Amino acid sequence: MPIKINTMNRTNTMNIEGVSREAVKWIKVCVLKELRTEQDALRKESPK
Repeated sequence: MPIKINTMNRTNTMNIEGVSREAVKWIKVCVLKELRTEQDALRKESPK
């Protein structure tokens, strides 16, 4: 559902958008960290 912006709740939608952007950034960072640790573990496990 898209958030409709009007003069009444403009500040609220701005806050929601800001929070969701921060959350997305944080999630991406966490996922990247998880992927890196998994890749490192795979590299260590696989004999070359």
